[in-house]
Amino acid sequence: MGNKKITQEAYLQKLQVTYGDMFNLDKVIYTGAHDKITITCRIHGDFMYRASDFSRTKRPCPRCLMLEVSQYRIDKKINLIKKLGEFKDYGEFVKSRTRYMEYVRYGLLDEAKKLLPPSPDLSRRDRIVYAYEFPDKHVYVGLTCSLTRRSWQHMFHDNYSSVKEHIETTKLLPVLVVKTSRLPSIDASRKEGEIVDIYLSEGWKILNKAKTGGLGATKPIYTKESCIMVISRYTFLKDFRKNNPNMFAAIQRNNWYDLYQGLTKVIGKQASRRVRNIVTGKEYISTIEAGRDTGINPSTIRASIARGRNKTKTWEYVQDGVCLFQGKKYLGIDEKPGELY
Repeated sequence: MGNKKITQEAYLQKLQVTYGDMFNLDKVIYTGAHDKITITCRIHGDFMYRASDFSRTKRPCPRCLMLEVSQYRIDKKINLIKKLGEFKDYGEFVKSRTRYMEYVRYGLLDEAKKLLPPSPDLSRRDRIVYAYEFPDKHVYVGLTCSLTRRSWQHMFHDNYSSVKEHIETTKLLPVLVVKTSRLPSIDASRKEGEIVDIYLSEGWKILNKAKTGGLGATKPIYTKESCIMVISRYTFLKDFRKNNPNMFAAIQRNNWYDLYQGLTKVIGKQASRRVRNIVTGKEYISTIEAGRDTGINPSTIRASIARGRNKTKTWEYVQDGVCLFQGKKYLGIDEKPGELY
């Protein structure tokens, strides 16, 4: 025996048991389990549900649900803003990655920057000037906030350290000499240069690779202006990301995606990809442009030239060389037209 068909009265009675006086059911007309019915919310008016779904489980009004979700997000944002008082500065806030990503998800990063005090500037910390003196009259001069940490880096951690390289080459051990007490960063930077000059005058060979005076121990603070200046030097996003991973991460973290629009718009590929139609004599800046104009697949054009399949001698590459591209103005940055690509 098949299932007994539910009548209008039985269906309404079932809804009354499930929902009570939550909705106005005057417009409900039951014609089948898979047909839609019209329910009236006492606040937002009519909405529709499939009859079987609405009777099986308790369903809310869609508009009421949206308001509840919106109110939840509002309450959540208020609570997150109140919790900013748990952090002493923005640097500590960033280090708490789980909490930080929660603020990013709710779009509260700008509010956190405004309400929290900035991180202390590491470049203002006092520094010690030190030197590693080798028996063969080689010396490395540097400055640091933490002599213990920097010594460990020179000896064990930093594979590009001049001190470590000289030890491995000569098998000689240096003597660590502290040249000054703790000095303000500007004074320590100047003093480092003076000590290097003294060593040079005494006939020592300097192992330093970088120019003296660099403060080190600082974490760059990226701003929109600094990111725009760096982005303007690149043509493709992949090149910018490869050469500036930290700045790329900062842009992603702060949702500054509009800055990518400042990348140069390339007119063509390399000049080796510039092609000419021998029959018409028309040149194209790329096989893609040639394909758009002639309706031929660009890969067919490239293959016919590169692999000798062009039996009719219709296409050829223009002379080898570099292609010129024209820059564009974006956010006040002028890129010179005709710059080599």
